[in-house]
Amino acid sequence: MVKNAQLNDINALRTELAQLRAYIEEQNIELLNSRKATALLVEDQGKVTENLQPEILVLRRALIASGQTHEGSSKVKIPEPKAFGGVRSATELENFLWDMEQYLPELLKQTS
Repeated sequence: MVKNAQLNDINALRTELAQLRAYIEEQNIELLNSRKATALLVEDQGKVTENLQPEILVLRRALIASGQTHEGSSKVKIPEPKAFGGVRSATELENFLWDMEQYLPELLKQTS
C-alpha cells in the first residue's frame, strides 16, 4: 500500500516536472522571439537615423546660412508680471510672488 502511494506521488511529480519543463521551453522560445523582434526594431531605427542624416545636415546648413544662432533662436518674449495691487489677500500675494519667480530667472537668462 505504501509503495503504491509513493509510486503515485512519484508519477505525479514526474508529470508536474514535465509540464514545468514544457512551460520553461515555451517561455524560452517566447524570449528568443522577443529578442529577435527587438533586434529588428533597433536595426530599423538605425536605418531611419541613417536616412535622416542628410536631411539633418541640410537643415543645419540652412540654419547657419540664415545667420541664426542658438542664442538668437532661444530668445523668448517674457510677459511682465502684473503689478501687486496691495490687496491684503494671501492668494493675490502668492500669485504675485509666483509671477516674479517665473519672470526673474527668464529675464536673467536673456540679459546674460
